[in-house]
Amino acid sequence: MSYKRASTIAGAFLATGGVGSAGSIFYLASIDKNKGAREEVPISVSERVSEAGIGNVSESRDDVEDADLDESEGETQTYEFFFKGEEEVKKQITCSVGLKPEFSEWNGSVYLGCELEGNEQSIHSGILLGKENIVTCTYQVTQGAFECSCKSNREYFFEKGKRRDMLFVKNV
Repeated sequence: MSYKRASTIAGAFLATGGVGSAGSIFYLASIDKNKGAREEVPISVSERVSEAGIGNVSESRDDVEDADLDESEGETQTYEFFFKGEEEVKKQITCSVGLKPEFSEWNGSVYLGCELEGNEQSIHSGILLGKENIVTCTYQVTQGAFECSCKSNREYFFEKGKRRDMLFVKNV
C-alpha cells in the first residue's frame, strides 16, 4: 500500500472520530501528479469511511421518508388529479424533479405520492384499495391533469395531506 493511500485511509478514520454528524463534509487535499497543484475535493464522511472499509454510515430510511418537501430546495413539478366527471375539483401534489406520481400506502391509507418508479402518463392503485377497486389515473392533455376513475362502482375523492407531496384517496 502506498504512503499516500495509507495516509488517506488513516486520515479518514481519524476524521470520523471528530465529526459530529455522518452528513458532515471534510476536505481532503489531493495532489495532482501531472500538474503538481493542490486541489480541495469535498468528500462525505460516509464515502470516506466506506472507502476505508470501516463500515457504511447511512441515514435512516425513516429520516429520508419524513423529510418535508417544503423545506427542500431545488426544482419541483406539480401534478393535478381529478375524478372523472369532477373536472372542477382538482387536487395536486408537488414532486421534486426526477420523482413521478405513484400510488402507495402509509399507515393503512392509500395516497398518491412521489416515487422514482412513478409514471407521468398513467398510474393505477393495483390492489391497494382492494382487488376490485382499482383506481386508474391517466394524463389528459386537454385538461393538463390526470383523470382518475375506479374499476368498480365505488366512489372515491382526493384529500390533501399535510405534506405537499401526498394526496390521500378516500372512499365517499
